[in-house]
Amino acid sequence: MKTSDTQIENESASTPGRETPTVIVSADPGAGGPSPVTDSADPYQIVSEIGRGGMSVVYLAKDLKLGRFVAVKRLSRAFLSDAPMRERFAREAQLIASLNHIYIVKLFDFDAQRAEPHIVMEYVAGPGKPPAPDWPAPSLNLEQKLEQNGAPLTLRASVVLVKKLCTAIDYAHRHGVIHRDLKPSNILLDEHNEPRIVDFGIARQTTSDAAKLTMTGTRMLSLGYAAPEQETDPGMADERSDVYSLGGILYFCLTGENPRFFRDSRIPDYLRPMLLKALEQDPKQRWPTARDFAEVLAQSAGDFLSPLTDPGMWRCKWCNALNPVANRYCSHCNWDGMERCPECDGETRVGVRFCGQCSTDIKTLEDMRALLSRLREYRRQKDFGRIKDAMDGINHFHPRGVKGQELKREILELGDTANWAIQRKDELTQAIAVELDRQNYEEVRERLNEYGVLDDGPEYQGLRIEIPWRIAERNILALRTELNRARQWLVKKQPGEARKSLTDIEDRLLSVSRLESQFPSLKGALTLPDAAQPGTEPSEYAKAVAALSRDAEKLKADLESAQQRMESLTHQAAQALKAQDYEGCRKAGEALHDISTEPSPVDAMLKKASAQQEQIDKLLMRADEALQKGHLRVAERMVRDVITRLKQDSIAAQQLLARVKARRRRRAAITFVLVLASTAVLYVLSIGPAFRLLPGRDATTPSADSLRALYRPVYWLQAHTPLKTHLKRYADQWDPTIFPTP
Repeated sequence: MKTSDTQIENESASTPGRETPTVIVSADPGAGGPSPVTDSADPYQIVSEIGRGGMSVVYLAKDLKLGRFVAVKRLSRAFLSDAPMRERFAREAQLIASLNHIYIVKLFDFDAQRAEPHIVMEYVAGPGKPPAPDWPAPSLNLEQKLEQNGAPLTLRASVVLVKKLCTAIDYAHRHGVIHRDLKPSNILLDEHNEPRIVDFGIARQTTSDAAKLTMTGTRMLSLGYAAPEQETDPGMADERSDVYSLGGILYFCLTGENPRFFRDSRIPDYLRPMLLKALEQDPKQRWPTARDFAEVLAQSAGDFLSPLTDPGMWRCKWCNALNPVANRYCSHCNWDGMERCPECDGETRVGVRFCGQCSTDIKTLEDMRALLSRLREYRRQKDFGRIKDAMDGINHFHPRGVKGQELKREILELGDTANWAIQRKDELTQAIAVELDRQNYEEVRERLNEYGVLDDGPEYQGLRIEIPWRIAERNILALRTELNRARQWLVKKQPGEARKSLTDIEDRLLSVSRLESQFPSLKGALTLPDAAQPGTEPSEYAKAVAALSRDAEKLKADLESAQQRMESLTHQAAQALKAQDYEGCRKAGEALHDISTEPSPVDAMLKKASAQQEQIDKLLMRADEALQKGHLRVAERMVRDVITRLKQDSIAAQQLLARVKARRRRRAAITFVLVLASTAVLYVLSIGPAFRLLPGRDATTPSADSLRALYRPVYWLQAHTPLKTHLKRYADQWDPTIFPTP
C-alpha cells in the first residue's frame, strides 16, 4: 500500500533528479495485532508499515482513544540527529496544520518532543473494498488509479479533478504555502474518488524565513512535474511552480504519460493553449495563480464543468458525499437532498435542472451566481480585463424572475464598471507617459495613485519607487540651473533679479529637504549618506544638495557684499548732491552702475546733478565768451559765482579762472609796455625841440659827447624797438641840427 506522504524527497539520501521507489507493505487483517515491525506510540497503536521515503516512514495505526485508523509518519532513524531534517519535519506538520481544505489531508496530532518525532494524519481510504470487516480500504493515489484502469481518465474527469486540485492549491497559496512537489503519487483518492493532496515535506511558506528550509543548490524534485526553475535552485519556486506541476498532472490524466515526454498532439485543441501556457519554461509566461488556471479550464471545457454536481449524481452539502440521483436521502448522513429554488424559493431536488414551480433554469442561474461571485472577486482583485472577458456568457441569460433580473443587472453593472476602468487605465497610461516626458513627476504620482485604485499590479511598481528619486534629481538639476541663472544676473549687473532667484532657490532647497517626510524611501538619504539604501545612491544626492547649499550661501554672500557697496555708493551720491558736488555725485553714480544697471534712487540724484551741472556749464560758457571778448572782470565774476555756488572749486571753473588771471596779467604787462613806450616816445620827441629852444645855445652849447649821452636812449630805442623806423626819420631830421656835420 502506498501513500503520497511517503513520496520520496530527492535529498542527500537519493540521487538528484531520480525518484526512489517507495516500499509498500500491505496491512494484513489476519495478523491479529501489531506486526513484528510495529511499535507503540501512545495513544496510537502501530499496525503496519505502509510506506517508506527518503526521510520518513509511514505506518498505519489505530487511534486507541477514538477508535479510528490514522497514518503515522515518523522521521527515519538516519535523520534523527540531523537538526535541519528535524526542523523540516516539524515545519511540514505546521504547514499541514495551517491548512483546512476538503482536498488537503488533515493533521490530527504532532509530537516533536520524542526521540522519534511523528506526525499523525488522516488516513485516506481508497475506493476499493476493505480487506476485512472493521478495516480501512487500501489507499489509492492517482498514479495507481491509472495503472488499475489501464487507460487515462476521460476528458471530463481529468478537467474536474485538476480543477479541484487548483482550488486546493489556490487555498494553500492564499495561506502562504507552496507545495513544490505536486505529482500523481501525491494525490490520494478517497472512496468517492475525491482527491486529497498529501506530502508537504518540501513545501515552504512565502515568508522571510523560508530560505532556511531549502538550501541553495539542493535538488528536491520529481522530473516531469517539477518546474524548470526548481532544477537550478529550489528556493526560486513560487506559486507558478505549482501551476506548472498542475499542468503536468492534467497531461498525465489525459494521456497516462509523464509530461517529460510531452506531445501536444495528445491534447484536445481547445485545451492545448492553456495547458501549454501552464507548462511554459519561463515562469513569467505561465498562469500567475492556480485559480486563473482553473477558470480558463472551466471556460474552455464548457459543459464538462458545471457548478452543479456530476450527471446522475448529487453531492450532500453536509458530508460532501456523492449519491445517485435515485437516492432520496444521503447514504452517509441521511440528508433528504432537497434544496430551495434560487428564484421562487420552492423546494427542488439537488441535480434537477429546471424548477418544477417557476420553470427557472437552476443550472443557468447557478452558473450566473457563480459568475457573479467570480466577477466580484475579480473586482476585488482589480482584474477588470477578466470581468470583460467573462461577460460573454451573460448574453445568453434571459431570466424571467425578479431575482434573476437583479442578478443580471448587477453583472451588467460590473461589466460597465470594468469597461470604464479599462478605458480609464488606458487614459491614465497615456497621461503618465506624457507627464513623464515633461518631468512633471508630481502629476505622475497623482496619476499613479489613481491608477493604483484601478490596478495594483506590478506594472508601475518600479516607477512608484523611482518617483521620489526622480523628483529629487529633477529638483537638484533645476536648482543648479537656477543658481547658474542667478550668477548670470549678477554678471549682467542685475542683483535684484539675482536676489529673486536666490529666494526661489532657498525655497526649493527647503522643499528638497522636506522630501524625507514626503517619501519614506528617502528617509535619511539626503542628510545621512551612510544610512542610504543599496542601489539608490543617496550619497550622490546628499553631495549634490550640500554643493547647492554651499553655492547658494556663496551667492548670498556676494549679493550681500554688492548690496552693501550699492548702499554705500547711494549714500555717497546723496551726500555729494547735498553738498552740490555734482562731479562727486556723478562718479558715485558711475561706480554704482558698474555694480547694477537696475533703477535706483541714484538715478534721480544723477538727473538733478546733471541739471545743475548743465547750468554751471552754461555759466562757464558765458564766462568763456566774456573772456574771449576781453571782459575779464565779467568773466572773473561769473567764474567766482560758479565756484561760490558749488561751494568748492571745480576743474573747469579753476581752469577758466586761471585763463582769466593769465589774460589779466597779460593785459597788465601790455599796458605797462605801452606806457613805457609812450613815455620813451615823448622823451625822444621832446629832446630836439627843447634843444632848439635853448637860449644862447652857441655860448652854452654842450659838447657833442654830452648830446650823444643825452640822446643815447633815442639810439637804443632806434635799434631795439619797433619805433626804429620812425626814430630813424626823426633822427635824420634832427641830427643835422643837433649834430652839425663838420
